[in-house]
Amino acid sequence: MRSRPFRFHRRTYEWRQTGQSWELTTAGQTVAQVVPDALHPGMYRVDLGDDPLSDMVNLTRAKDAALSLADRAIETGRLSRPGGPPISFPDPAVPQQPPDVPQPRKRRQA
Repeated sequence: MRSRPFRFHRRTYEWRQTGQSWELTTAGQTVAQVVPDALHPGMYRVDLGDDPLSDMVNLTRAKDAALSLADRAIETGRLSRPGGPPISFPDPAVPQQPPDVPQPRKRRQA
């Protein structure tokens, strides 16, 4: 099940339900997961990859925490896949220019 995409701090995110877990995605990358606790039904934990699981909270609080933690990790460049290199995202505030567009030449001052 997918939710409607939404904006948070200049990025577009989307929640996807996979079984009993929820995945937070942006730019086609999964940046956080909310997973059910193994012992306590109705309680969840946030998984950001290399970091340890969060404390137990209900689903609403877990999704809110996952969004805030993932967004902060993206901003500081600390987000990574388990055992993999850091995930990099372009800054949405900086206009991206295609690489094949020639740059204008600077004129020399005489």
